[in-house]
Amino acid sequence: RIRNLTYDTPPGNTTPVDYIWTNVKPGSYIYYSGNHIACHVQMGLYGAVTKNADINQAYPGIAYDQEVLLFYSEIDPAFHEAVATGNYGPGKTMSSTMDYHPKYFLVNGSPFVPGQLPISAGSVGQNILVRFFNAGLETHVAQFQNLRGILLAEDGWPLNYQTDQYTFELQALKTKDVLLQPAAAGTYPVYDRRLRFDTSSTNGMLSPNNISPSNLVTVTPNVSPAGLISFLQVNAAPPSPPQPLGNRKQIKAEEKVLKNEEKALKKEEKKKRR
Repeated sequence: RIRNLTYDTPPGNTTPVDYIWTNVKPGSYIYYSGNHIACHVQMGLYGAVTKNADINQAYPGIAYDQEVLLFYSEIDPAFHEAVATGNYGPGKTMSSTMDYHPKYFLVNGSPFVPGQLPISAGSVGQNILVRFFNAGLETHVAQFQNLRGILLAEDGWPLNYQTDQYTFELQALKTKDVLLQPAAAGTYPVYDRRLRFDTSSTNGMLSPNNISPSNLVTVTPNVSPAGLISFLQVNAAPPSPPQPLGNRKQIKAEEKVLKNEEKALKKEEKKKRR
């Protein structure tokens, strides 16, 4: 088995060890442990890295106003228990992640719970960049309800042909960048189309066609909410700022000039008629 992809940082090390990546191109990426990957990634040694092409520009020529990161991950409690008790590894009770059965599904490190506040995503009329990450071993399908998005890139590679979609398939360690342009204010659900909503075997906490903050209060008996559900809050477009006093004076002066020109034209027309 391949155990390491790079040099180890020794346990208890007091001297910082730097891992440096050069020539990283714009995009969304997942970094994770290069040591004992099957175990360490499942134990949570991963994170998100993003790089812009320029200020508020995801890729060359693709600008955005607001940014949202949705990082998906999973927990198999049986696997964690095996590691904690020394029963994981060759010849032990659990020798690999082949019998992997996650029960907890997290967004940005936490499961959804009823009453959780929505994520502020921006306002109507803005370009909202949503960066999806999947650090789990399972494939998840992120779906927007009552909202569509333009798929810009996968794994940091801009697409030659962008597509308008409302579902986005995320395989293990996949990243996707999606641009939203909401036409109306509201709270928009984003959830796993595979219905990874809770810790039950049926994942039947709610109907995927009627997801809202209000109907997530009631859950199946003896089932914990631990699912891939988020809510994006899109606000109404902000009012236009008042014009500076100098601009108002200039506009009035221009209006006066136009009126005088109209009067002059009318006088000339009257003379021609005579």
